[in-house]
Amino acid sequence: MGFGKSVAWLDDKGEKAVILANSYTYSTYQWISSFVHIYDIQSDEFSDSTQPVLIYSNSQQILFRWLVPELIRLVCSSHGHLAIFDDLGIPAIIYSTPSGTYPNTNSTYFTSNTVPCIRGTYRNYTGIELCIPCSNGTYAYSNSCSPCTLPDSFCPYGAVEEIAYSTFESIEQDQDYLESPENTVFDDIFMQNVFSFNAQSDHCVLVSPIAWVLLVIALGIILVGGMFIHEVFFPGTHITRDGTK
Repeated sequence: MGFGKSVAWLDDKGEKAVILANSYTYSTYQWISSFVHIYDIQSDEFSDSTQPVLIYSNSQQILFRWLVPELIRLVCSSHGHLAIFDDLGIPAIIYSTPSGTYPNTNSTYFTSNTVPCIRGTYRNYTGIELCIPCSNGTYAYSNSCSPCTLPDSFCPYGAVEEIAYSTFESIEQDQDYLESPENTVFDDIFMQNVFSFNAQSDHCVLVSPIAWVLLVIALGIILVGGMFIHEVFFPGTHITRDGTK
């Protein structure tokens, strides 16, 4: 509900569509949010599964400072400029910019300004969309992405220049990573710890169940041994029992 509240074309050929996507509550029809979706109809066509090529506002193109967040209408010019009207009828204009740049909306005015593409990104056409990062194996150069040509080049996603792997210093880790336990089931880990005994740690000895079991067994052996020795050397003598009587 609210998707398509306003629709416009960014060009005269019908290749790029701009759709206002508003969100409202179903019960009271209270406004929640407003976003502007741009679709490349020529390349992606349009269906329920089509994803927009740009959503305004975004991390790089924030909403104009003096614009009310609730948007109600979109108007496009023949040159690809986009006018956005808020709930008070105040317009803000996102100007179409040439290749190698994008329109910045972080402005104190109601119009965007032109800024160069961020390093590692490019745009080789005129429009209001953001610059996109270069793919793996390429790097941003001028208004396009150039392929990396070095045999051992390092050009990850969004690379700003071509770098050879040989320029990186190889560092070996002094200490190996801890090995993952063989068992990940809690019951198995519990049983292993119950019957484990680490004599190198006083705390482990103190809290180990097997240590206390061995201690009780040792005390029992000492007690039984003492009773046996007493019966052998002092048969028929029970000092404690006789004293009690």
